[in-house]
Amino acid sequence: MYGRVTKYFTDRGYGFIRGEDNNSYFVHHSQLNGEHIERGYYVFFKPYKTDRSDYNAGNVTVIETPDKQLNSTAKKKKTKNHISSKHKSCNADKIIRPDKQFKKFIKKFMEEKETHICQ
Repeated sequence: MYGRVTKYFTDRGYGFIRGEDNNSYFVHHSQLNGEHIERGYYVFFKPYKTDRSDYNAGNVTVIETPDKQLNSTAKKKKTKNHISSKHKSCNADKIIRPDKQFKKFIKKFMEEKETHICQ
């Protein structure tokens, strides 16, 4: 399943991903497989159930990170007390393709998923 990270607390080791089905999935740092995620990252994950929750994300893989332009705007808005964390090297560096063809593919894929969900 695809989704976007809505919150991630690096210091606490957990966060939440909004899945393509519009549910919020809990993600624990142990399910990141060495990946680094932050709010706004586009990810692929495997949903699973536990005795505590039906909505958990496992085997998380980063597909796309937010544009650098958006990051620079967000950094300007941060206060002096906020500690910013930089993107660490991970598999996303190998997967990200800035070309227009890849972005069109992702957009078309998500539109197809939305039409299948609505039907």
